[in-house]
Amino acid sequence: MRRLESNDGIPGPGRRPGFTLVELLVVIGVVAVLVGVLLPALANARQNAFMVASMNNMRQLNAAALAYTFENDEKWPVVPVSEPPPGATSGNVSFSSWQYGGKTSSDYWKTSAGGIAYETVDDRPLNPYIYPDLLLEDPINGRLELEVYRCPSDKRTFQRGYWRGEAPEPVSSYDDVGTSYHMNMNWWYKSARPGENLLKRWRRTEPVFRRGGLGGPSKFVWLYDQIMDVVAIYGSPEEGDHGGLNRAKAAFMDGHVEYLRVEPEASNTTGYWLLLE
Repeated sequence: MRRLESNDGIPGPGRRPGFTLVELLVVIGVVAVLVGVLLPALANARQNAFMVASMNNMRQLNAAALAYTFENDEKWPVVPVSEPPPGATSGNVSFSSWQYGGKTSSDYWKTSAGGIAYETVDDRPLNPYIYPDLLLEDPINGRLELEVYRCPSDKRTFQRGYWRGEAPEPVSSYDDVGTSYHMNMNWWYKSARPGENLLKRWRRTEPVFRRGGLGGPSKFVWLYDQIMDVVAIYGSPEEGDHGGLNRAKAAFMDGHVEYLRVEPEASNTTGYWLLLE
């Protein structure tokens, strides 16, 4: 009987079968192809999950805002950060798009714009309707986190120079002003009439705002992400938080939420209204 030698291609005692160099290269190549195919799909799935989570946040905010209107004479949580005293016929009226709800603004806003846009967690009217059982008070040396106001894809604020590369480190809108979702204030800023002072403008527009203007509740957007402002108002093309050029999340007064395509420099379209008329 012929004795098997190790050079006959059959492993001898104490030896394990292994891959040749060619076989290893083939396996590595196959793995690389699979990774190249799967990574974009996984990234899309992740982004879709973020979009679903973010839109669910906005639906909760919509529901809370409607609850707020039931207890406040049909008024939405639109409260000026400065307003003349009752009985005045003129004076300054100003708003910030984040004062409706969210966590306390970053310290940057304590001094910027004279501190008028600095809002604390206990002074935002919608917060008690979102977190009725939570003590709305910041811990020592920190800020109370309110996750319903955070979009998982929110990476940059458009409220100061970060998004234009004017500041060294980016910060999310949520960490900057307390919320990833901003209140539409264009119906106020862009509705001036000749000879009308700020107070008269507010008193004229606020009741119309409650009804969603001529577009009605199903067309009028009261809450959106920052992309809507940048594209619709300023005409600057931007990638949406969840992919797609000029795409933005919008919450309508009738309660529904969309991830819609925004038309540059178009405040009112067949799909959405940002102005009252």
